[in-house]
Amino acid sequence: MDGATSGDDRVDAALRTLDVLPETPVAGHVAIFDRVHQSLQDVLDGEPDQ
Repeated sequence: MDGATSGDDRVDAALRTLDVLPETPVAGHVAIFDRVHQSLQDVLDGEPDQ
């Protein structure tokens, strides 16, 4: 991310996972997107400010 934050540390941590995309072969992108998606779903499913 470019210094911007979402205001939620859990979301920011999930999005930082995307930082490895430039060094990752395209074939590995799906696994990274799946990991981020699952992390964001976990945040949405969790208790607020957990």
